[in-house]
Amino acid sequence: MKTLFALLFTLLPTASLAETRPAFIAPYLEIQTILAKDSTDGLPAQIPTLVSALKKAGQEKASKAAGLLEGAKSIAEYRDRFQKVSEILLPWMKKHKMKGLILAYCPMKKAYWLQAKGDLRNPYYGAEMLECGVEEEQK
Repeated sequence: MKTLFALLFTLLPTASLAETRPAFIAPYLEIQTILAKDSTDGLPAQIPTLVSALKKAGQEKASKAAGLLEGAKSIAEYRDRFQKVSEILLPWMKKHKMKGLILAYCPMKKAYWLQAKGDLRNPYYGAEMLECGVEEEQK
């Protein structure tokens, strides 16, 4: 009986019960949140983490684009460079639906971003058009 129980326990899909997000999601979301608040406070500290995590995930092109965030001189530059990272990650974002996250699209900027579920917080316009956007259906 113990052997049967042990066998059944090992066959249960326990790995699917806990969702694991790639390490680059946390710093990406931090940057998105900071930009949506019309701020850059704390943003530079997130860049090396994002670059490293993207590189480890095999997202070389996105990692290089994220590295360009370091040279930004204004919030407008940060936003433009964040948009480039998001564009590169778009195929990945569309493919991987993750619990607690949504893919959003700003029709004014014609740009996507990933964010935590809840009210839209547009990183490209901040307070000017904080809720501008639509949640995209992920497949």
